[in-house]
Amino acid sequence: MLDQNSIRNNYLAYGLTDDQLLRVASLATERSLEAGEVLCRQGDVGGEMYIVLDGHLSVQTAEGEHLADVGPNSVVGEMGLVETRPRSATVVAKEGARVAAIRSSDLREEMVTDGHLGFLMLCNITRVLSDRLRHTDAKLEALMITPQEE
Repeated sequence: MLDQNSIRNNYLAYGLTDDQLLRVASLATERSLEAGEVLCRQGDVGGEMYIVLDGHLSVQTAEGEHLADVGPNSVVGEMGLVETRPRSATVVAKEGARVAAIRSSDLREEMVTDGHLGFLMLCNITRVLSDRLRHTDAKLEALMITPQEE
């Protein structure tokens, strides 16, 4: 079982009690990655989300276009908690890394069992997805701005 302190500082755990945190940690399986190893592929149906414990991962398109880098306390694959659709990106270890893998179905079951835990986690996920959408909007806006003609 994963030590609850490994995920205590993760944004998904914000507001959880020690007991709730322990229950979430008990669902996790630790996985080690070598540099260049693929954690998940764009287009695959994802059944797990991952919390980065150590190391850094690159989030990219299936064609290898860089989208973002993530490091310790980041989460990838959390959209699988909300919807069952193919993954939107490929995630590759930039270096040796460790992640905590949590099956979405197990976490959803825990969220239903403990409604307060479910509410907090969905609020936390919503905040992160909202931040990512705002960041993407800013990038798109920057690409659409053209110099004014003189």
